[in-house]
Amino acid sequence: MMNIYELIRYMKDNVHEFWLEGNGNLNFRQSPLGTIKILKIEPKHYDLICNDCGIVIGHGFITEKIFCKECSDSRI
Repeated sequence: MMNIYELIRYMKDNVHEFWLEGNGNLNFRQSPLGTIKILKIEPKHYDLICNDCGIVIGHGFITEKIFCKECSDSRI
């Protein structure tokens, strides 16, 4: 069984996009046009991790994709 940090590292390396919702659903898409799949995990507070570089930028519930300042600035 993976902990949440191992799961996020795995997702970062193996799926196209993923996001964790506050209700405990980890949603992911394996390809840009793929079907959204949902993993149900225990809802609790998590470290907020940048969707691009993977650094921890806070703590709480994730409701959408988040990015650190550096990654956010480079996306503009």
